[in-house]
Amino acid sequence: MMSISDPLRAAAAQLRERRRLMPGGTIAIAEILKTPSFRDTVDQKARRELHTAIMAVLMDYCNTYNVVRNMTAQQLATYAVHVLNHYSDLRLEDVFLVFQKAKAGEYGELFDRIDQGVLDGYFRAYLIERNAEKDRHLQSLKDAAYAERLQSGEIRDRSTELRQIAEGILDRSTKAQREKSAAAREASFDRLRESEAFKGTPMEYAMRNLRSADRQTILNADSKAAEAVNFNDSQENDSLPQ
Repeated sequence: MMSISDPLRAAAAQLRERRRLMPGGTIAIAEILKTPSFRDTVDQKARRELHTAIMAVLMDYCNTYNVVRNMTAQQLATYAVHVLNHYSDLRLEDVFLVFQKAKAGEYGELFDRIDQGVLDGYFRAYLIERNAEKDRHLQSLKDAAYAERLQSGEIRDRSTELRQIAEGILDRSTKAQREKSAAAREASFDRLRESEAFKGTPMEYAMRNLRSADRQTILNADSKAAEAVNFNDSQENDSLPQ
């Protein structure tokens, strides 16, 4: 078993005291994002402290298992540098949570070895979960900012306006369709009026003397009758001029 020196024990204790993690091993991404990432930590002394803290977590994890092939102290130190450089968007809280989840068996069963390949697998699985949580958090911030601007009157909700525009387009389309249908029915009456079978009948006299407004009223008021005329026109008056 590897021993953890006093500086490493202090670093591990500091990680636990920060309490950035929600109960149950879930990711408190809003809290985690408040701390600087590895990439944002450029001070060399601060980076050495980060390296020491990461080694503390790694050693604590490795000492938890009695595997045939464990990592040496030198390998852990090298891997801690790898974490700082390769997972530079993470924080100490993330590293702590990765291995908390690994201990809980969330990343699968550990067999006879602990090496970089195994640990990288933990980080990849964690990043999928973390990125999804981060996306949800950022979207909630956008939604809250939008609601605040909406409430303050800085912007207005355009959903009602867009719905009215859509309804207007539909109304115009429906009106155009009605006008087209009325025009088609009137054309049918005209063809009927000009047909030989129509000439000389009382209906011809009535139709010729109707005012145009009255004709439009008749056409619009009884569409079913007009459709019947269209049907009879197509079945019985094939010889009508087009």
